[in-house]
Amino acid sequence: MNIIAGTKLNDRFTVIFAASVALMMIGHLQGGKTIRDALFLSNFDVTQLPKIMIATAVFSAFAVVAFSRMLSRHGPARFIPPLYIFSGLISVGEWVGLAFWPHIVTIILYLHITVIDSLLISGFYSIINERYDPYSAKRVISRMVIFATLGGILGAAAASVIAKMADIRTVLAMLALLHILSGVALYQVIRGQTGGKSRPAPHRGILKIVKQNTLIQRMALLMLTLAAAVALLDYLFKATLQVTLSKAELVTFFAYFYIAIDIGSLLLQTIVGSNALRWFGLCGTISVLPLGIIFGGLMTFVFR
Repeated sequence: MNIIAGTKLNDRFTVIFAASVALMMIGHLQGGKTIRDALFLSNFDVTQLPKIMIATAVFSAFAVVAFSRMLSRHGPARFIPPLYIFSGLISVGEWVGLAFWPHIVTIILYLHITVIDSLLISGFYSIINERYDPYSAKRVISRMVIFATLGGILGAAAASVIAKMADIRTVLAMLALLHILSGVALYQVIRGQTGGKSRPAPHRGILKIVKQNTLIQRMALLMLTLAAAVALLDYLFKATLQVTLSKAELVTFFAYFYIAIDIGSLLLQTIVGSNALRWFGLCGTISVLPLGIIFGGLMTFVFR
């Protein structure tokens, strides 16, 4: 009986640590995106945005391949926690460097938040899937959503408050602390795991896989088209902000913007997400985003 009670207590603490990581990692993401966008529009003309987007896409392609191989070779439990701590140390370097090389650090921060944070979030959920059986993992992840949303709200809000009370460099110090603490908490989550290596899948070229599968070809074309549309919208959105808001107002605006995104996403997932496939089917659900972009573009054209 004591062994069973101890096991349940350990599981409870594991879930608490996992929830804290979910809160901190999304807080890092949304706080980072808040100052990433504000810094970029403060230090560069918006016409430079397509260049950084292209650089981000290229860096992301190489980073995903390297990340996947390291994950396969070492396993999530061994590879992900130190990677969080390393990301925190990168933020420390950005905090120091921003005072001397603002343009260079802004570019590094853009790549860091856009690419590395996404990979770390993926790695976190890989640990959760490895730590729990499929039924328990589904239950734990459903709880993580609340903490992740709360983390996003708190991260963006904290970035705005700290930038006002101190400066943007201090926000970078906060981001460093969040990822270092996330790495430490993850060591508690993986306690008791073997952290064994994953068996590498047989090597097959990506182009060969795409050529042999028409479904992947269609999905790739859809994702490419949507990514291009989203990139154009992002450019127009930030071009408008740069000529409308002062540098001091950018951090506050992006904080409110990402808070609204977090709350809206949670409401959509809670109210609509579970029923969307049943209501609209797979094709109808996937069509919502492109139809929304078309509708928004038409409304802008009519009422501009």
